[in-house]
Order: sequence, then structure tokens, then C-alpha cells
Amino acid sequence: MTRIIMTQPIIVQKSTDCKPLQNWERQGLIWNAKLSPSQKFILLAYESFASADSHECFPSYETISEKTGYTKRTVISNVAELEKLGILQKNFRYRENGSQTSNNYKIIY
Repeated sequence: MTRIIMTQPIIVQKSTDCKPLQNWERQGLIWNAKLSPSQKFILLAYESFASADSHECFPSYETISEKTGYTKRTVISNVAELEKLGILQKNFRYRENGSQTSNNYKIIY
């Protein structure tokens, strides 16, 4: 499998008078990024769950797998690559009893 590695993360200049990016603008940034097709599709799946203001979401690997048609293993490996590129930030979440639940993801634009 050939992988296209993005040389720079997706960055949007922010200023105090800027409004949050619209959904179509965020998707456009993903489509235009130098990522592999599977990375783009998986990132778009996370984007579909992300809140407009914080860009955070917490779908499980299984949910992303079902949504994209990729295996859970493919989703996990692509998420790891997106983390290395600085495009997706993963934070662990825990229930009150201490067991782990789905991770929290933030898309970095």
C-alpha cells in the first residue's frame, strides 16, 4: 500500500474576528489535504461526529469501522497515522468505575 504523507498539518489562521469554520469548509480542508484515501475517509467520518465549535467527538473504532466499511484494524492504524501527523488528537476517557470507554478525538485544523 502506498501512503501519501502530509508534509504540513492542516492549519487555519485564527484571528479574533473570525467565525468558526462551517462544516463544508472543514470538509474542504480534509479533501484538499495530502493524505491517503483511507486517511481522508476516516477523518471525514470523525468530522461527521465532531462538534462545530470544539471539533471534538467520541465515536468508537467500531462505529467508524461501520460508517466507513473499513476493518477496525484499518481504522486503528489510520488513526495512529493521523495522530503522528498532528491532525487528530486522541484523549482517553474513563467511566466513573475506572473502566475505559470510547476515546475523545479532536480534529486539529
